[in-house]
Amino acid sequence: MCRWCLGGENTEANHRGALLILALNIGAIPGIFRWILAGAFTPQAAVGGFVGHSVKMAVQYGVRRGLLSNESGLGSTPIAHAASKARNPVTQGLIAMFDTFIDTIVVCSCTAFVILATGAYLPESNAAGVRLTSSALTVQAFSLQLGKAGGVIVSASSALFGYSTLIGWYYYGERCFEYLFGLKTIRYYKAVYVALTFTGALLQEERLQIVWELGDLSNGLMALPNLVGLIFLARTVRRVTDRHQDDLNA
Repeated sequence: MCRWCLGGENTEANHRGALLILALNIGAIPGIFRWILAGAFTPQAAVGGFVGHSVKMAVQYGVRRGLLSNESGLGSTPIAHAASKARNPVTQGLIAMFDTFIDTIVVCSCTAFVILATGAYLPESNAAGVRLTSSALTVQAFSLQLGKAGGVIVSASSALFGYSTLIGWYYYGERCFEYLFGLKTIRYYKAVYVALTFTGALLQEERLQIVWELGDLSNGLMALPNLVGLIFLARTVRRVTDRHQDDLNA
């Protein structure tokens, strides 16, 4: 299941905080929409689309972070959805698709709108006068509108979200390890998982890039065989979905 769903209530405060900030800046939302559309369809954007290198980097970075956000195409979510008590696989599949929509379209868009509405992306928005990125940018956006409470909301939500993600990915790995090597080997998996989690938490600054690179590499190794498998399963999915739709219409 996507990380947003695994986080569940842990990120509820962050979502509500984002909606509160957007409500306080409701007048700026139409202008943000116009700004995004205008920026996407300007001559400069068109020229940049043909440059090649910049677009290549943007696509690579977007795909990498998108996979970390919703895990679409990785093949990991079926492990969680297979543990559900749903009577029909089509129903569960539709829920899985809706998870991705909520995570990517709703939650990520709310965060982006908060950053744009508060002006946190501008270098002059912070005392250091630098252009912030990543979680520091989100903290700055919430803090500009909600003061210290904004930073607390983002920090607490990130910590709880990270913890729930560790639990979710442990479950994924355990199920895969059990399938490949048997139930008796789970204790070895637990030891390695805890050791890597501890080591990864100690990596900071430039060494933190190692964690990102390993994550991107692992995602690629999962996505490639899974996407190939989806191509061969497309007809089966179509047949099962059509049958389910016929049952609903009967």
